[in-house]
Amino acid sequence: MRKMMLILSIAIPCILLAGCTVPPVPVQRIDWGAIGGSRADATIKLAYEYDPNRPATIPSEIQAIDIAKNRCMRWGYTGVEAFGSSINTCIQQNMYGQCLRLLVSREYQCIGDDNTQ
Repeated sequence: MRKMMLILSIAIPCILLAGCTVPPVPVQRIDWGAIGGSRADATIKLAYEYDPNRPATIPSEIQAIDIAKNRCMRWGYTGVEAFGSSINTCIQQNMYGQCLRLLVSREYQCIGDDNTQ
């Protein structure tokens, strides 16, 4: 009888607590995308946006370089290099000033031979 009471005193709180658990928030899948550029200036602007308050898988710099390089190669250039560092811009805030959507952008310069001349 004592053993049964001990088991119930442990099992009942565990069952009740298990019913109160919150499901995990899904991780945001984010990718770089082209948002601008100039063939005449040989520049490409890439960006991604996400909710900084939720778990996210931040895209790699390698993915950005691949996208920019492919665009530059279509324009006749052989490579690409980044201009400075990424720029973070809050594009949506709540009424308390907390950022809800963050835009991360970066500009790339096409380098190498230009076959348009």
